[in-house]
Amino acid sequence: MKYLLPVLLSVAVISVAITYSNINEKSAQEVAELVISSPEILFHYEDEFTPGEKEKLEKWLIETVKGTERTLGKYPFDLHLYLHRSSNSSEPVPWANTDRSSIQEVHFHVDTRFTLEDFIKDWTAPHEISHLAIPFVGKSNSWFAEGFATYMQNEILLEMKQCTQEDINNKYEQKLNSARPYYQEEEPFAIVAMELRKSHHYPQMYWGGAYFFFQLNEILESNDGRSLGEIMKIYQTCCRLNDKNINDILSSIDDQVEGTPAQDLMKRYRTVPAREILN
Repeated sequence: MKYLLPVLLSVAVISVAITYSNINEKSAQEVAELVISSPEILFHYEDEFTPGEKEKLEKWLIETVKGTERTLGKYPFDLHLYLHRSSNSSEPVPWANTDRSSIQEVHFHVDTRFTLEDFIKDWTAPHEISHLAIPFVGKSNSWFAEGFATYMQNEILLEMKQCTQEDINNKYEQKLNSARPYYQEEEPFAIVAMELRKSHHYPQMYWGGAYFFFQLNEILESNDGRSLGEIMKIYQTCCRLNDKNINDILSSIDDQVEGTPAQDLMKRYRTVPAREILN
């Protein structure tokens, strides 16, 4: 647990203009001069970083936050982003996690040897930051939370033009084909998914959970003409700070459309054999 002191020399507060589009074209001075609207992005440097490294990391995370906002809407709270140094890694962000305390935190362990382009293409920041779009739903519902973040990371990367829809479709085919054998059970999907968590089959749990949101998005687009992302933009303003659990989230989504598609789909995932969901 980390606490904010009145003066934090390791914290940089950055705000990004609504019209801000391509951060790669901005100079360090222009980035420093950006005065922004809510939510504020507060950078906490937990290790020593050079000015050049800080510039790169802030460009990356500001670009990702803006992509997230265009996909999921503006969050009704400030974002506290913690940077930890990592080394000799095979990827730009070998580890990251959210922390839901009195403030909304994301911790990134970063290897600054990688380029800005490497960081922006990486899925980790879109995944972790998208977690904050919904409230913490408890470890017993990890499949739902991780499924949401896994689904949304791809939508955010698509919005940021770091992948194509064909890339996403191919990834779903690959990942779901890999996960499918783990769901050939008579028990309901939600129970099987949490058993996968207990047995440390995390990728299979993540992508199985993502399929829930993939299906929900298809239902919403077909019945309502709007995507899940468009509904979530409304959700940030009406419901994010009030909802406490999965049932609240699903009810809030359904309040924006006709019928109860989100709650109906969840009923299937809680009652229908897993093998019938991922058949």
